[in-house]
Amino acid sequence: VQGIQGVAGGFGYLGSFYDTTNQTGIAGSVLTMKLNNSDPWNNGVSLVSGSQIKIANPGVYNLAFSAQMIKNSGNTATHVHIWLSQNGVDVPVSASQIGFPSNSIYVVPAWNFFFKTTVANEYVELKWEINSNVDNGVVITSAPVAGNVPAIPGLIVTVNQVG
Repeated sequence: VQGIQGVAGGFGYLGSFYDTTNQTGIAGSVLTMKLNNSDPWNNGVSLVSGSQIKIANPGVYNLAFSAQMIKNSGNTATHVHIWLSQNGVDVPVSASQIGFPSNSIYVVPAWNFFFKTTVANEYVELKWEINSNVDNGVVITSAPVAGNVPAIPGLIVTVNQVG
């Protein structure tokens, strides 16, 4: 079986990104997950406008993410939806739901999406919404270095070419 025809070295195009801020969501609002750092070895995959992951070369890609989330307000159980958007359009059948039974519980949703680009410089973004009709708040939360523990990014996203 022939491997991926990508950049020199045979590893394909890739990007790695993370965010060190706190991103607050309020019930009923669709938000875009933000990123504020790019790793220096990225090749053909870049960050634009703080949320758009631009794919310079058409192909099939895998996006993997993890988001450290905590419910910090409201008195009722709630859930959050997360999904993929491509070129500003929600990707059909891409949403998942995460439950928060009460406040002060950390949840770390983490999964991946395969997507295909057909022209240069298409982009993808991660969207999220707190699905509730009360004032429930959820934060994608980061933390600084603490003792022997390295800093915790609130969001980590990696993208690599798979075809």
